[in-house]
Amino acid sequence: MLGTTHSIETIENPFNKNTQTNIISKFNNYYTEGLMETINLRDIPKNAMKIFEGYSARFISEKIYHLKNFNISAIIHHDLGYDSYLVSQLKEYFNKNIESEIYIVETNRNKEIIGKIELRYNINNNKEYWKNKPFVGFTETFNNFREGFGIRRLYYSNAITHAAYNLPLHSDTILDEKVIFMWEKLVNNNEAIKYKEGKHDRYKFKI
Repeated sequence: MLGTTHSIETIENPFNKNTQTNIISKFNNYYTEGLMETINLRDIPKNAMKIFEGYSARFISEKIYHLKNFNISAIIHHDLGYDSYLVSQLKEYFNKNIESEIYIVETNRNKEIIGKIELRYNINNNKEYWKNKPFVGFTETFNNFREGFGIRRLYYSNAITHAAYNLPLHSDTILDEKVIFMWEKLVNNNEAIKYKEGKHDRYKFKI
């Protein structure tokens, strides 16, 4: 694909076993409403792991997909009493883009899923859309949980991209009305900016 460089064999996921201690420390200094710590994959609830495996299998060949293909696993204990389980992997798409992916699933005290988010950071494509722009690939809050979880998810995801990549979180260019509402609220609070990516609106955190 035009604009891509390197192959997955020559690239390391920035969020890996060697960097996770430093990244988690940076996250915990940045995010003041919770605490991240490492866990084992076996500690992740089955309903969350099913979602992670679904993300992992998307847009790649069945020949290279395998279970539990994750570099790190961690949990964020939020002060409000819910948890965010997260995993990260290095992924090569059909179009040869290579990305550091972070998948997150939130659960309440009963391990019911509150919501989820996919964070994507392209490593080998120098086109303007991709370069130095970790962004939200997908985010969802389940119907039974609507008490500000979506925007809080963006806040701590921005802390994650700062800690892992030293870059603020961006939106995608394909956004539904609920996601636009959250980003516009951040713009109105002077916490994010709206900019043009080609003909499309896009957002990013200021810091």
